[in-house]
Amino acid sequence: MIIPLAFAECNKYHRIKNINGKNKNILAEKGFCCGSEVCLLKNLDNNFVVKMGCCQYVIGFGFAKDIMVEA
Repeated sequence: MIIPLAFAECNKYHRIKNINGKNKNILAEKGFCCGSEVCLLKNLDNNFVVKMGCCQYVIGFGFAKDIMVEA
């Protein structure tokens, strides 16, 4: 089942299946691309702490809803 990262389970790795919206280039520069694994660490009032490899990022709901992951 494919769901937005904003609604994914915390502290679990998810594989990115698709990126929607106009932010594809911005997210690709950070390493968010199809096939990559991302871990949602925390949801802090619609700000999401995610881990990509050895880096952690804080992204807003607008970005998180555009990243489609396999649950």
